Amino acid sequence: MDFSETHTAVIAEKQKSSEYQNISMTDSMTGAYNRRMLSVLNETLFSDYSVIMADMNKFKIINDTHGHQAGDQVLIEAVSIIKNTIRHTDYLIRYGGDEFAIILPDCSEKAGLELLERIKEKSEGKVITEDSSTEINFSFSLGFYSSTDNETVLKSIKKADEELYKVKKKQIISLINKSCKHILKLFIN
Repeated sequence: MDFSETHTAVIAEKQKSSEYQNISMTDSMTGAYNRRMLSVLNETLFSDYSVIMADMNKFKIINDTHGHQAGDQVLIEAVSIIKNTIRHTDYLIRYGGDEFAIILPDCSEKAGLELLERIKEKSEGKVITEDSSTEINFSFSLGFYSSTDNETVLKSIKKADEELYKVKKKQIISLINKSCKHILKLFIN
């Protein structure tokens, strides 16, 4: 094998290795990064970045009512919407079943909050199931954290996750209050 053939073979092997690495860090169903990407990002020190944690609302009900295939379609559509909303330099990571971490490098708090609002607006959508007979509504609860002091990505995710659960708690309290008011109206009338 001469130099040119060897060089070509080495380049092809590097490309194959890069493809395998990309596959190993990508969720096969949604196309979002998987948690393996977090170990890479956690070793990267970003000086100014933000994190959004997104948790799909009532996803268990979607799966229980419409089936897991429909739930998968909802996840795929939700990821597509988020990918089309975030910047190409951002990282969308499937953190758990229906929970996603969005890492926004070089993103101020103001810009991150603006992006969060765009995600919130665009993520309230409908997915038509495979049989085209049912529309499924979905939305996300979103938590936000902005880091400016070289915190690790995992610490920032934890803080954004804490904010997410504060949002979810407020939503539950609001739902309980509405239900109580409705029940009281029934008894009063």
